[in-house]
Amino acid sequence: MNKKIKSVICLLLASLTFFTACGKSNTDDEDVKKQGSVVTYTDDYFMRYAQTPYKIVVEESRSETIDLAVNEFNYFFKLSTGVTLPVVYDEGIVLTDSATYVSIGRNKIQEQSGVVCNEQEVKADGYVVQTVGKSIVVLGGSDTGSLYGVYDVLHYLIDYEYCGIDNYYIRKNVSNIFLPDMRIKEIPSFAVRTSGYSHIEQSTETGRRLRFDDKQIAMAVNGGLGHNSFNYLPVNTYLNPDDADKYHPKWYMSGDNPAQLCYTAHGDEAEMETMLDTCLNALKGALQNSDKNAVNFAIQDDPSWCTCAACTAEKNKYGTDAGAFIKFVNKLADKTYAWFETEEGRPYKRELKFYFIAYLALELPPVTYDANLSKYVPIDDSVVLNDNVVVRLCITKMNYTQSISSYRGNETAKRCIDGWASVAKNNNFSSYMYCANYRDYLMPLDTFNAMQELYTYYYDAGAFRMYNLGTSGEYVMPTGFNNLKVYLTSKLYWNVASDVEKLYDTYFTVTYRDGAAEMRKIFDEWRVIANYHAKHSAGYLASVISAGPYILKPQFWSKNKLEEWNADIAVALSKIAHLREEDPELYGRTYKFIVCERIWINYVYNELYASYLSSDEQSRIRRELYDDIVLTGLSTSKEGAKINDYLKTLI
Repeated sequence: MNKKIKSVICLLLASLTFFTACGKSNTDDEDVKKQGSVVTYTDDYFMRYAQTPYKIVVEESRSETIDLAVNEFNYFFKLSTGVTLPVVYDEGIVLTDSATYVSIGRNKIQEQSGVVCNEQEVKADGYVVQTVGKSIVVLGGSDTGSLYGVYDVLHYLIDYEYCGIDNYYIRKNVSNIFLPDMRIKEIPSFAVRTSGYSHIEQSTETGRRLRFDDKQIAMAVNGGLGHNSFNYLPVNTYLNPDDADKYHPKWYMSGDNPAQLCYTAHGDEAEMETMLDTCLNALKGALQNSDKNAVNFAIQDDPSWCTCAACTAEKNKYGTDAGAFIKFVNKLADKTYAWFETEEGRPYKRELKFYFIAYLALELPPVTYDANLSKYVPIDDSVVLNDNVVVRLCITKMNYTQSISSYRGNETAKRCIDGWASVAKNNNFSSYMYCANYRDYLMPLDTFNAMQELYTYYYDAGAFRMYNLGTSGEYVMPTGFNNLKVYLTSKLYWNVASDVEKLYDTYFTVTYRDGAAEMRKIFDEWRVIANYHAKHSAGYLASVISAGPYILKPQFWSKNKLEEWNADIAVALSKIAHLREEDPELYGRTYKFIVCERIWINYVYNELYASYLSSDEQSRIRRELYDDIVLTGLSTSKEGAKINDYLKTLI
């Protein structure tokens, strides 16, 4: 076929669907250029008249992940075309220019193709995809990378786009597909990308499709995973004066009910050694019962800190309590690695990483600004993290709705990021951010303006792992456009240079279908209002990470605007009504995503303006709110609280 004619056909078909119907060339797309990838389309067919000669090739001794990649390809390809590709093993197969294979992972076809993928270059989750003759070769830095490459192939074959649980797009009833000529190399911006949302974490299927890695990497120590310093040294064991043999008051900050350990042992070196040995003994039990390569040693979730003379001297020296803590965790890591070399420890030896959270008293790093180098540097070598110690920076004193670079209130946050990056060796630096309204999950919080810039700032600082805490404890579906935050986060973790406006367009089109324009209007108008109040209204965000009680006030929410948004929701629902007969399954999930955002609108309306309504109108709004919450399955009203008590107030 003449290529000009084919291009015209592509453009005509594109006007009938959300994306380019016969495949799209992304050669002008900045995101693709930044990843070093080019995709065009040949005159050959991958499928013609609903038939395809293509087979999937894998190694017979393949991993479960490669099997999963095959299943994912055939699942979505069949939904689009009604066809699945047969699977063959690589033994005895010869690659020729006319062969029609989709090779997944390392195998003999991949070897014959000459396609290689260096894990050191693309990281474990990166991949290359290359068209060789008429065959397609998908190879990752690891098998997980190959899986991610398969999703990319589906994107260029059938316009696959995955936005979240029950939320994806593919072309339907496809019978003709041009063969894409692909030269793709994808390198994730961050090696480890965790979602921070409970409803994503509990769905392995969703996590892998969004390229998140939510598996628990750390082993528990005496049952403790998170704020677990007291699991190493339980208060009831070592602060009991009735048990003289185990009584060690210097291990804790002073007081009858200590909130933290004392990381100098009140200046007593002998007690410090015993304290470290006891921590190691607790860790030995975990190592002997787990094959994981990471462990947390994290302070308790309390802002208190020890003020003994030794701790005060360390704080005065470094300008932060983090100096004493770093020295302690470095020593614990050294003791553990020394134990690995003993006869007792050798069976449990591994490349173990010690994670800790730079949180509350530890947020400020022990650094000073070097004007000659124009950067922060450690105050001395003793507070540089060991090679096997990893910091997770958790800044509570930051406005996550505003620019990390230009907002004056985020100067300290910049110092924290730059400083901890300088203290961490070998890029052992990772993030723990905030993006939800933790005191009220039924309220939206606009962190959209700052997301890309913040992620890029961490990227430039050398962070390898990203975590942005969303609606923790909500295991079904959050409201307040949090589903959009998940999608944007997945894309930006993969490529911080992504075009966010294009991502918005994709998400709204895929998620809300014919109701996209109305939902985008609500989203855009809410963001303008939220951003105005964040900058100009005193008290709007008295505490960004606990914003609930501060932003649920009439001065921040116009009754008329809430009513207008509800009318927009009604229009969006009317526009998708035709799907009820045409595609009931698609209608059901699109309806659910639209009314999910009606929840927060009606919640604000009911909380602030119910007294202005007639009893019948009050009942209607509350019944609608109740029904929407039940339909979507939203289960959590705020961090640590289920929705049931609130539901009882509505009926």
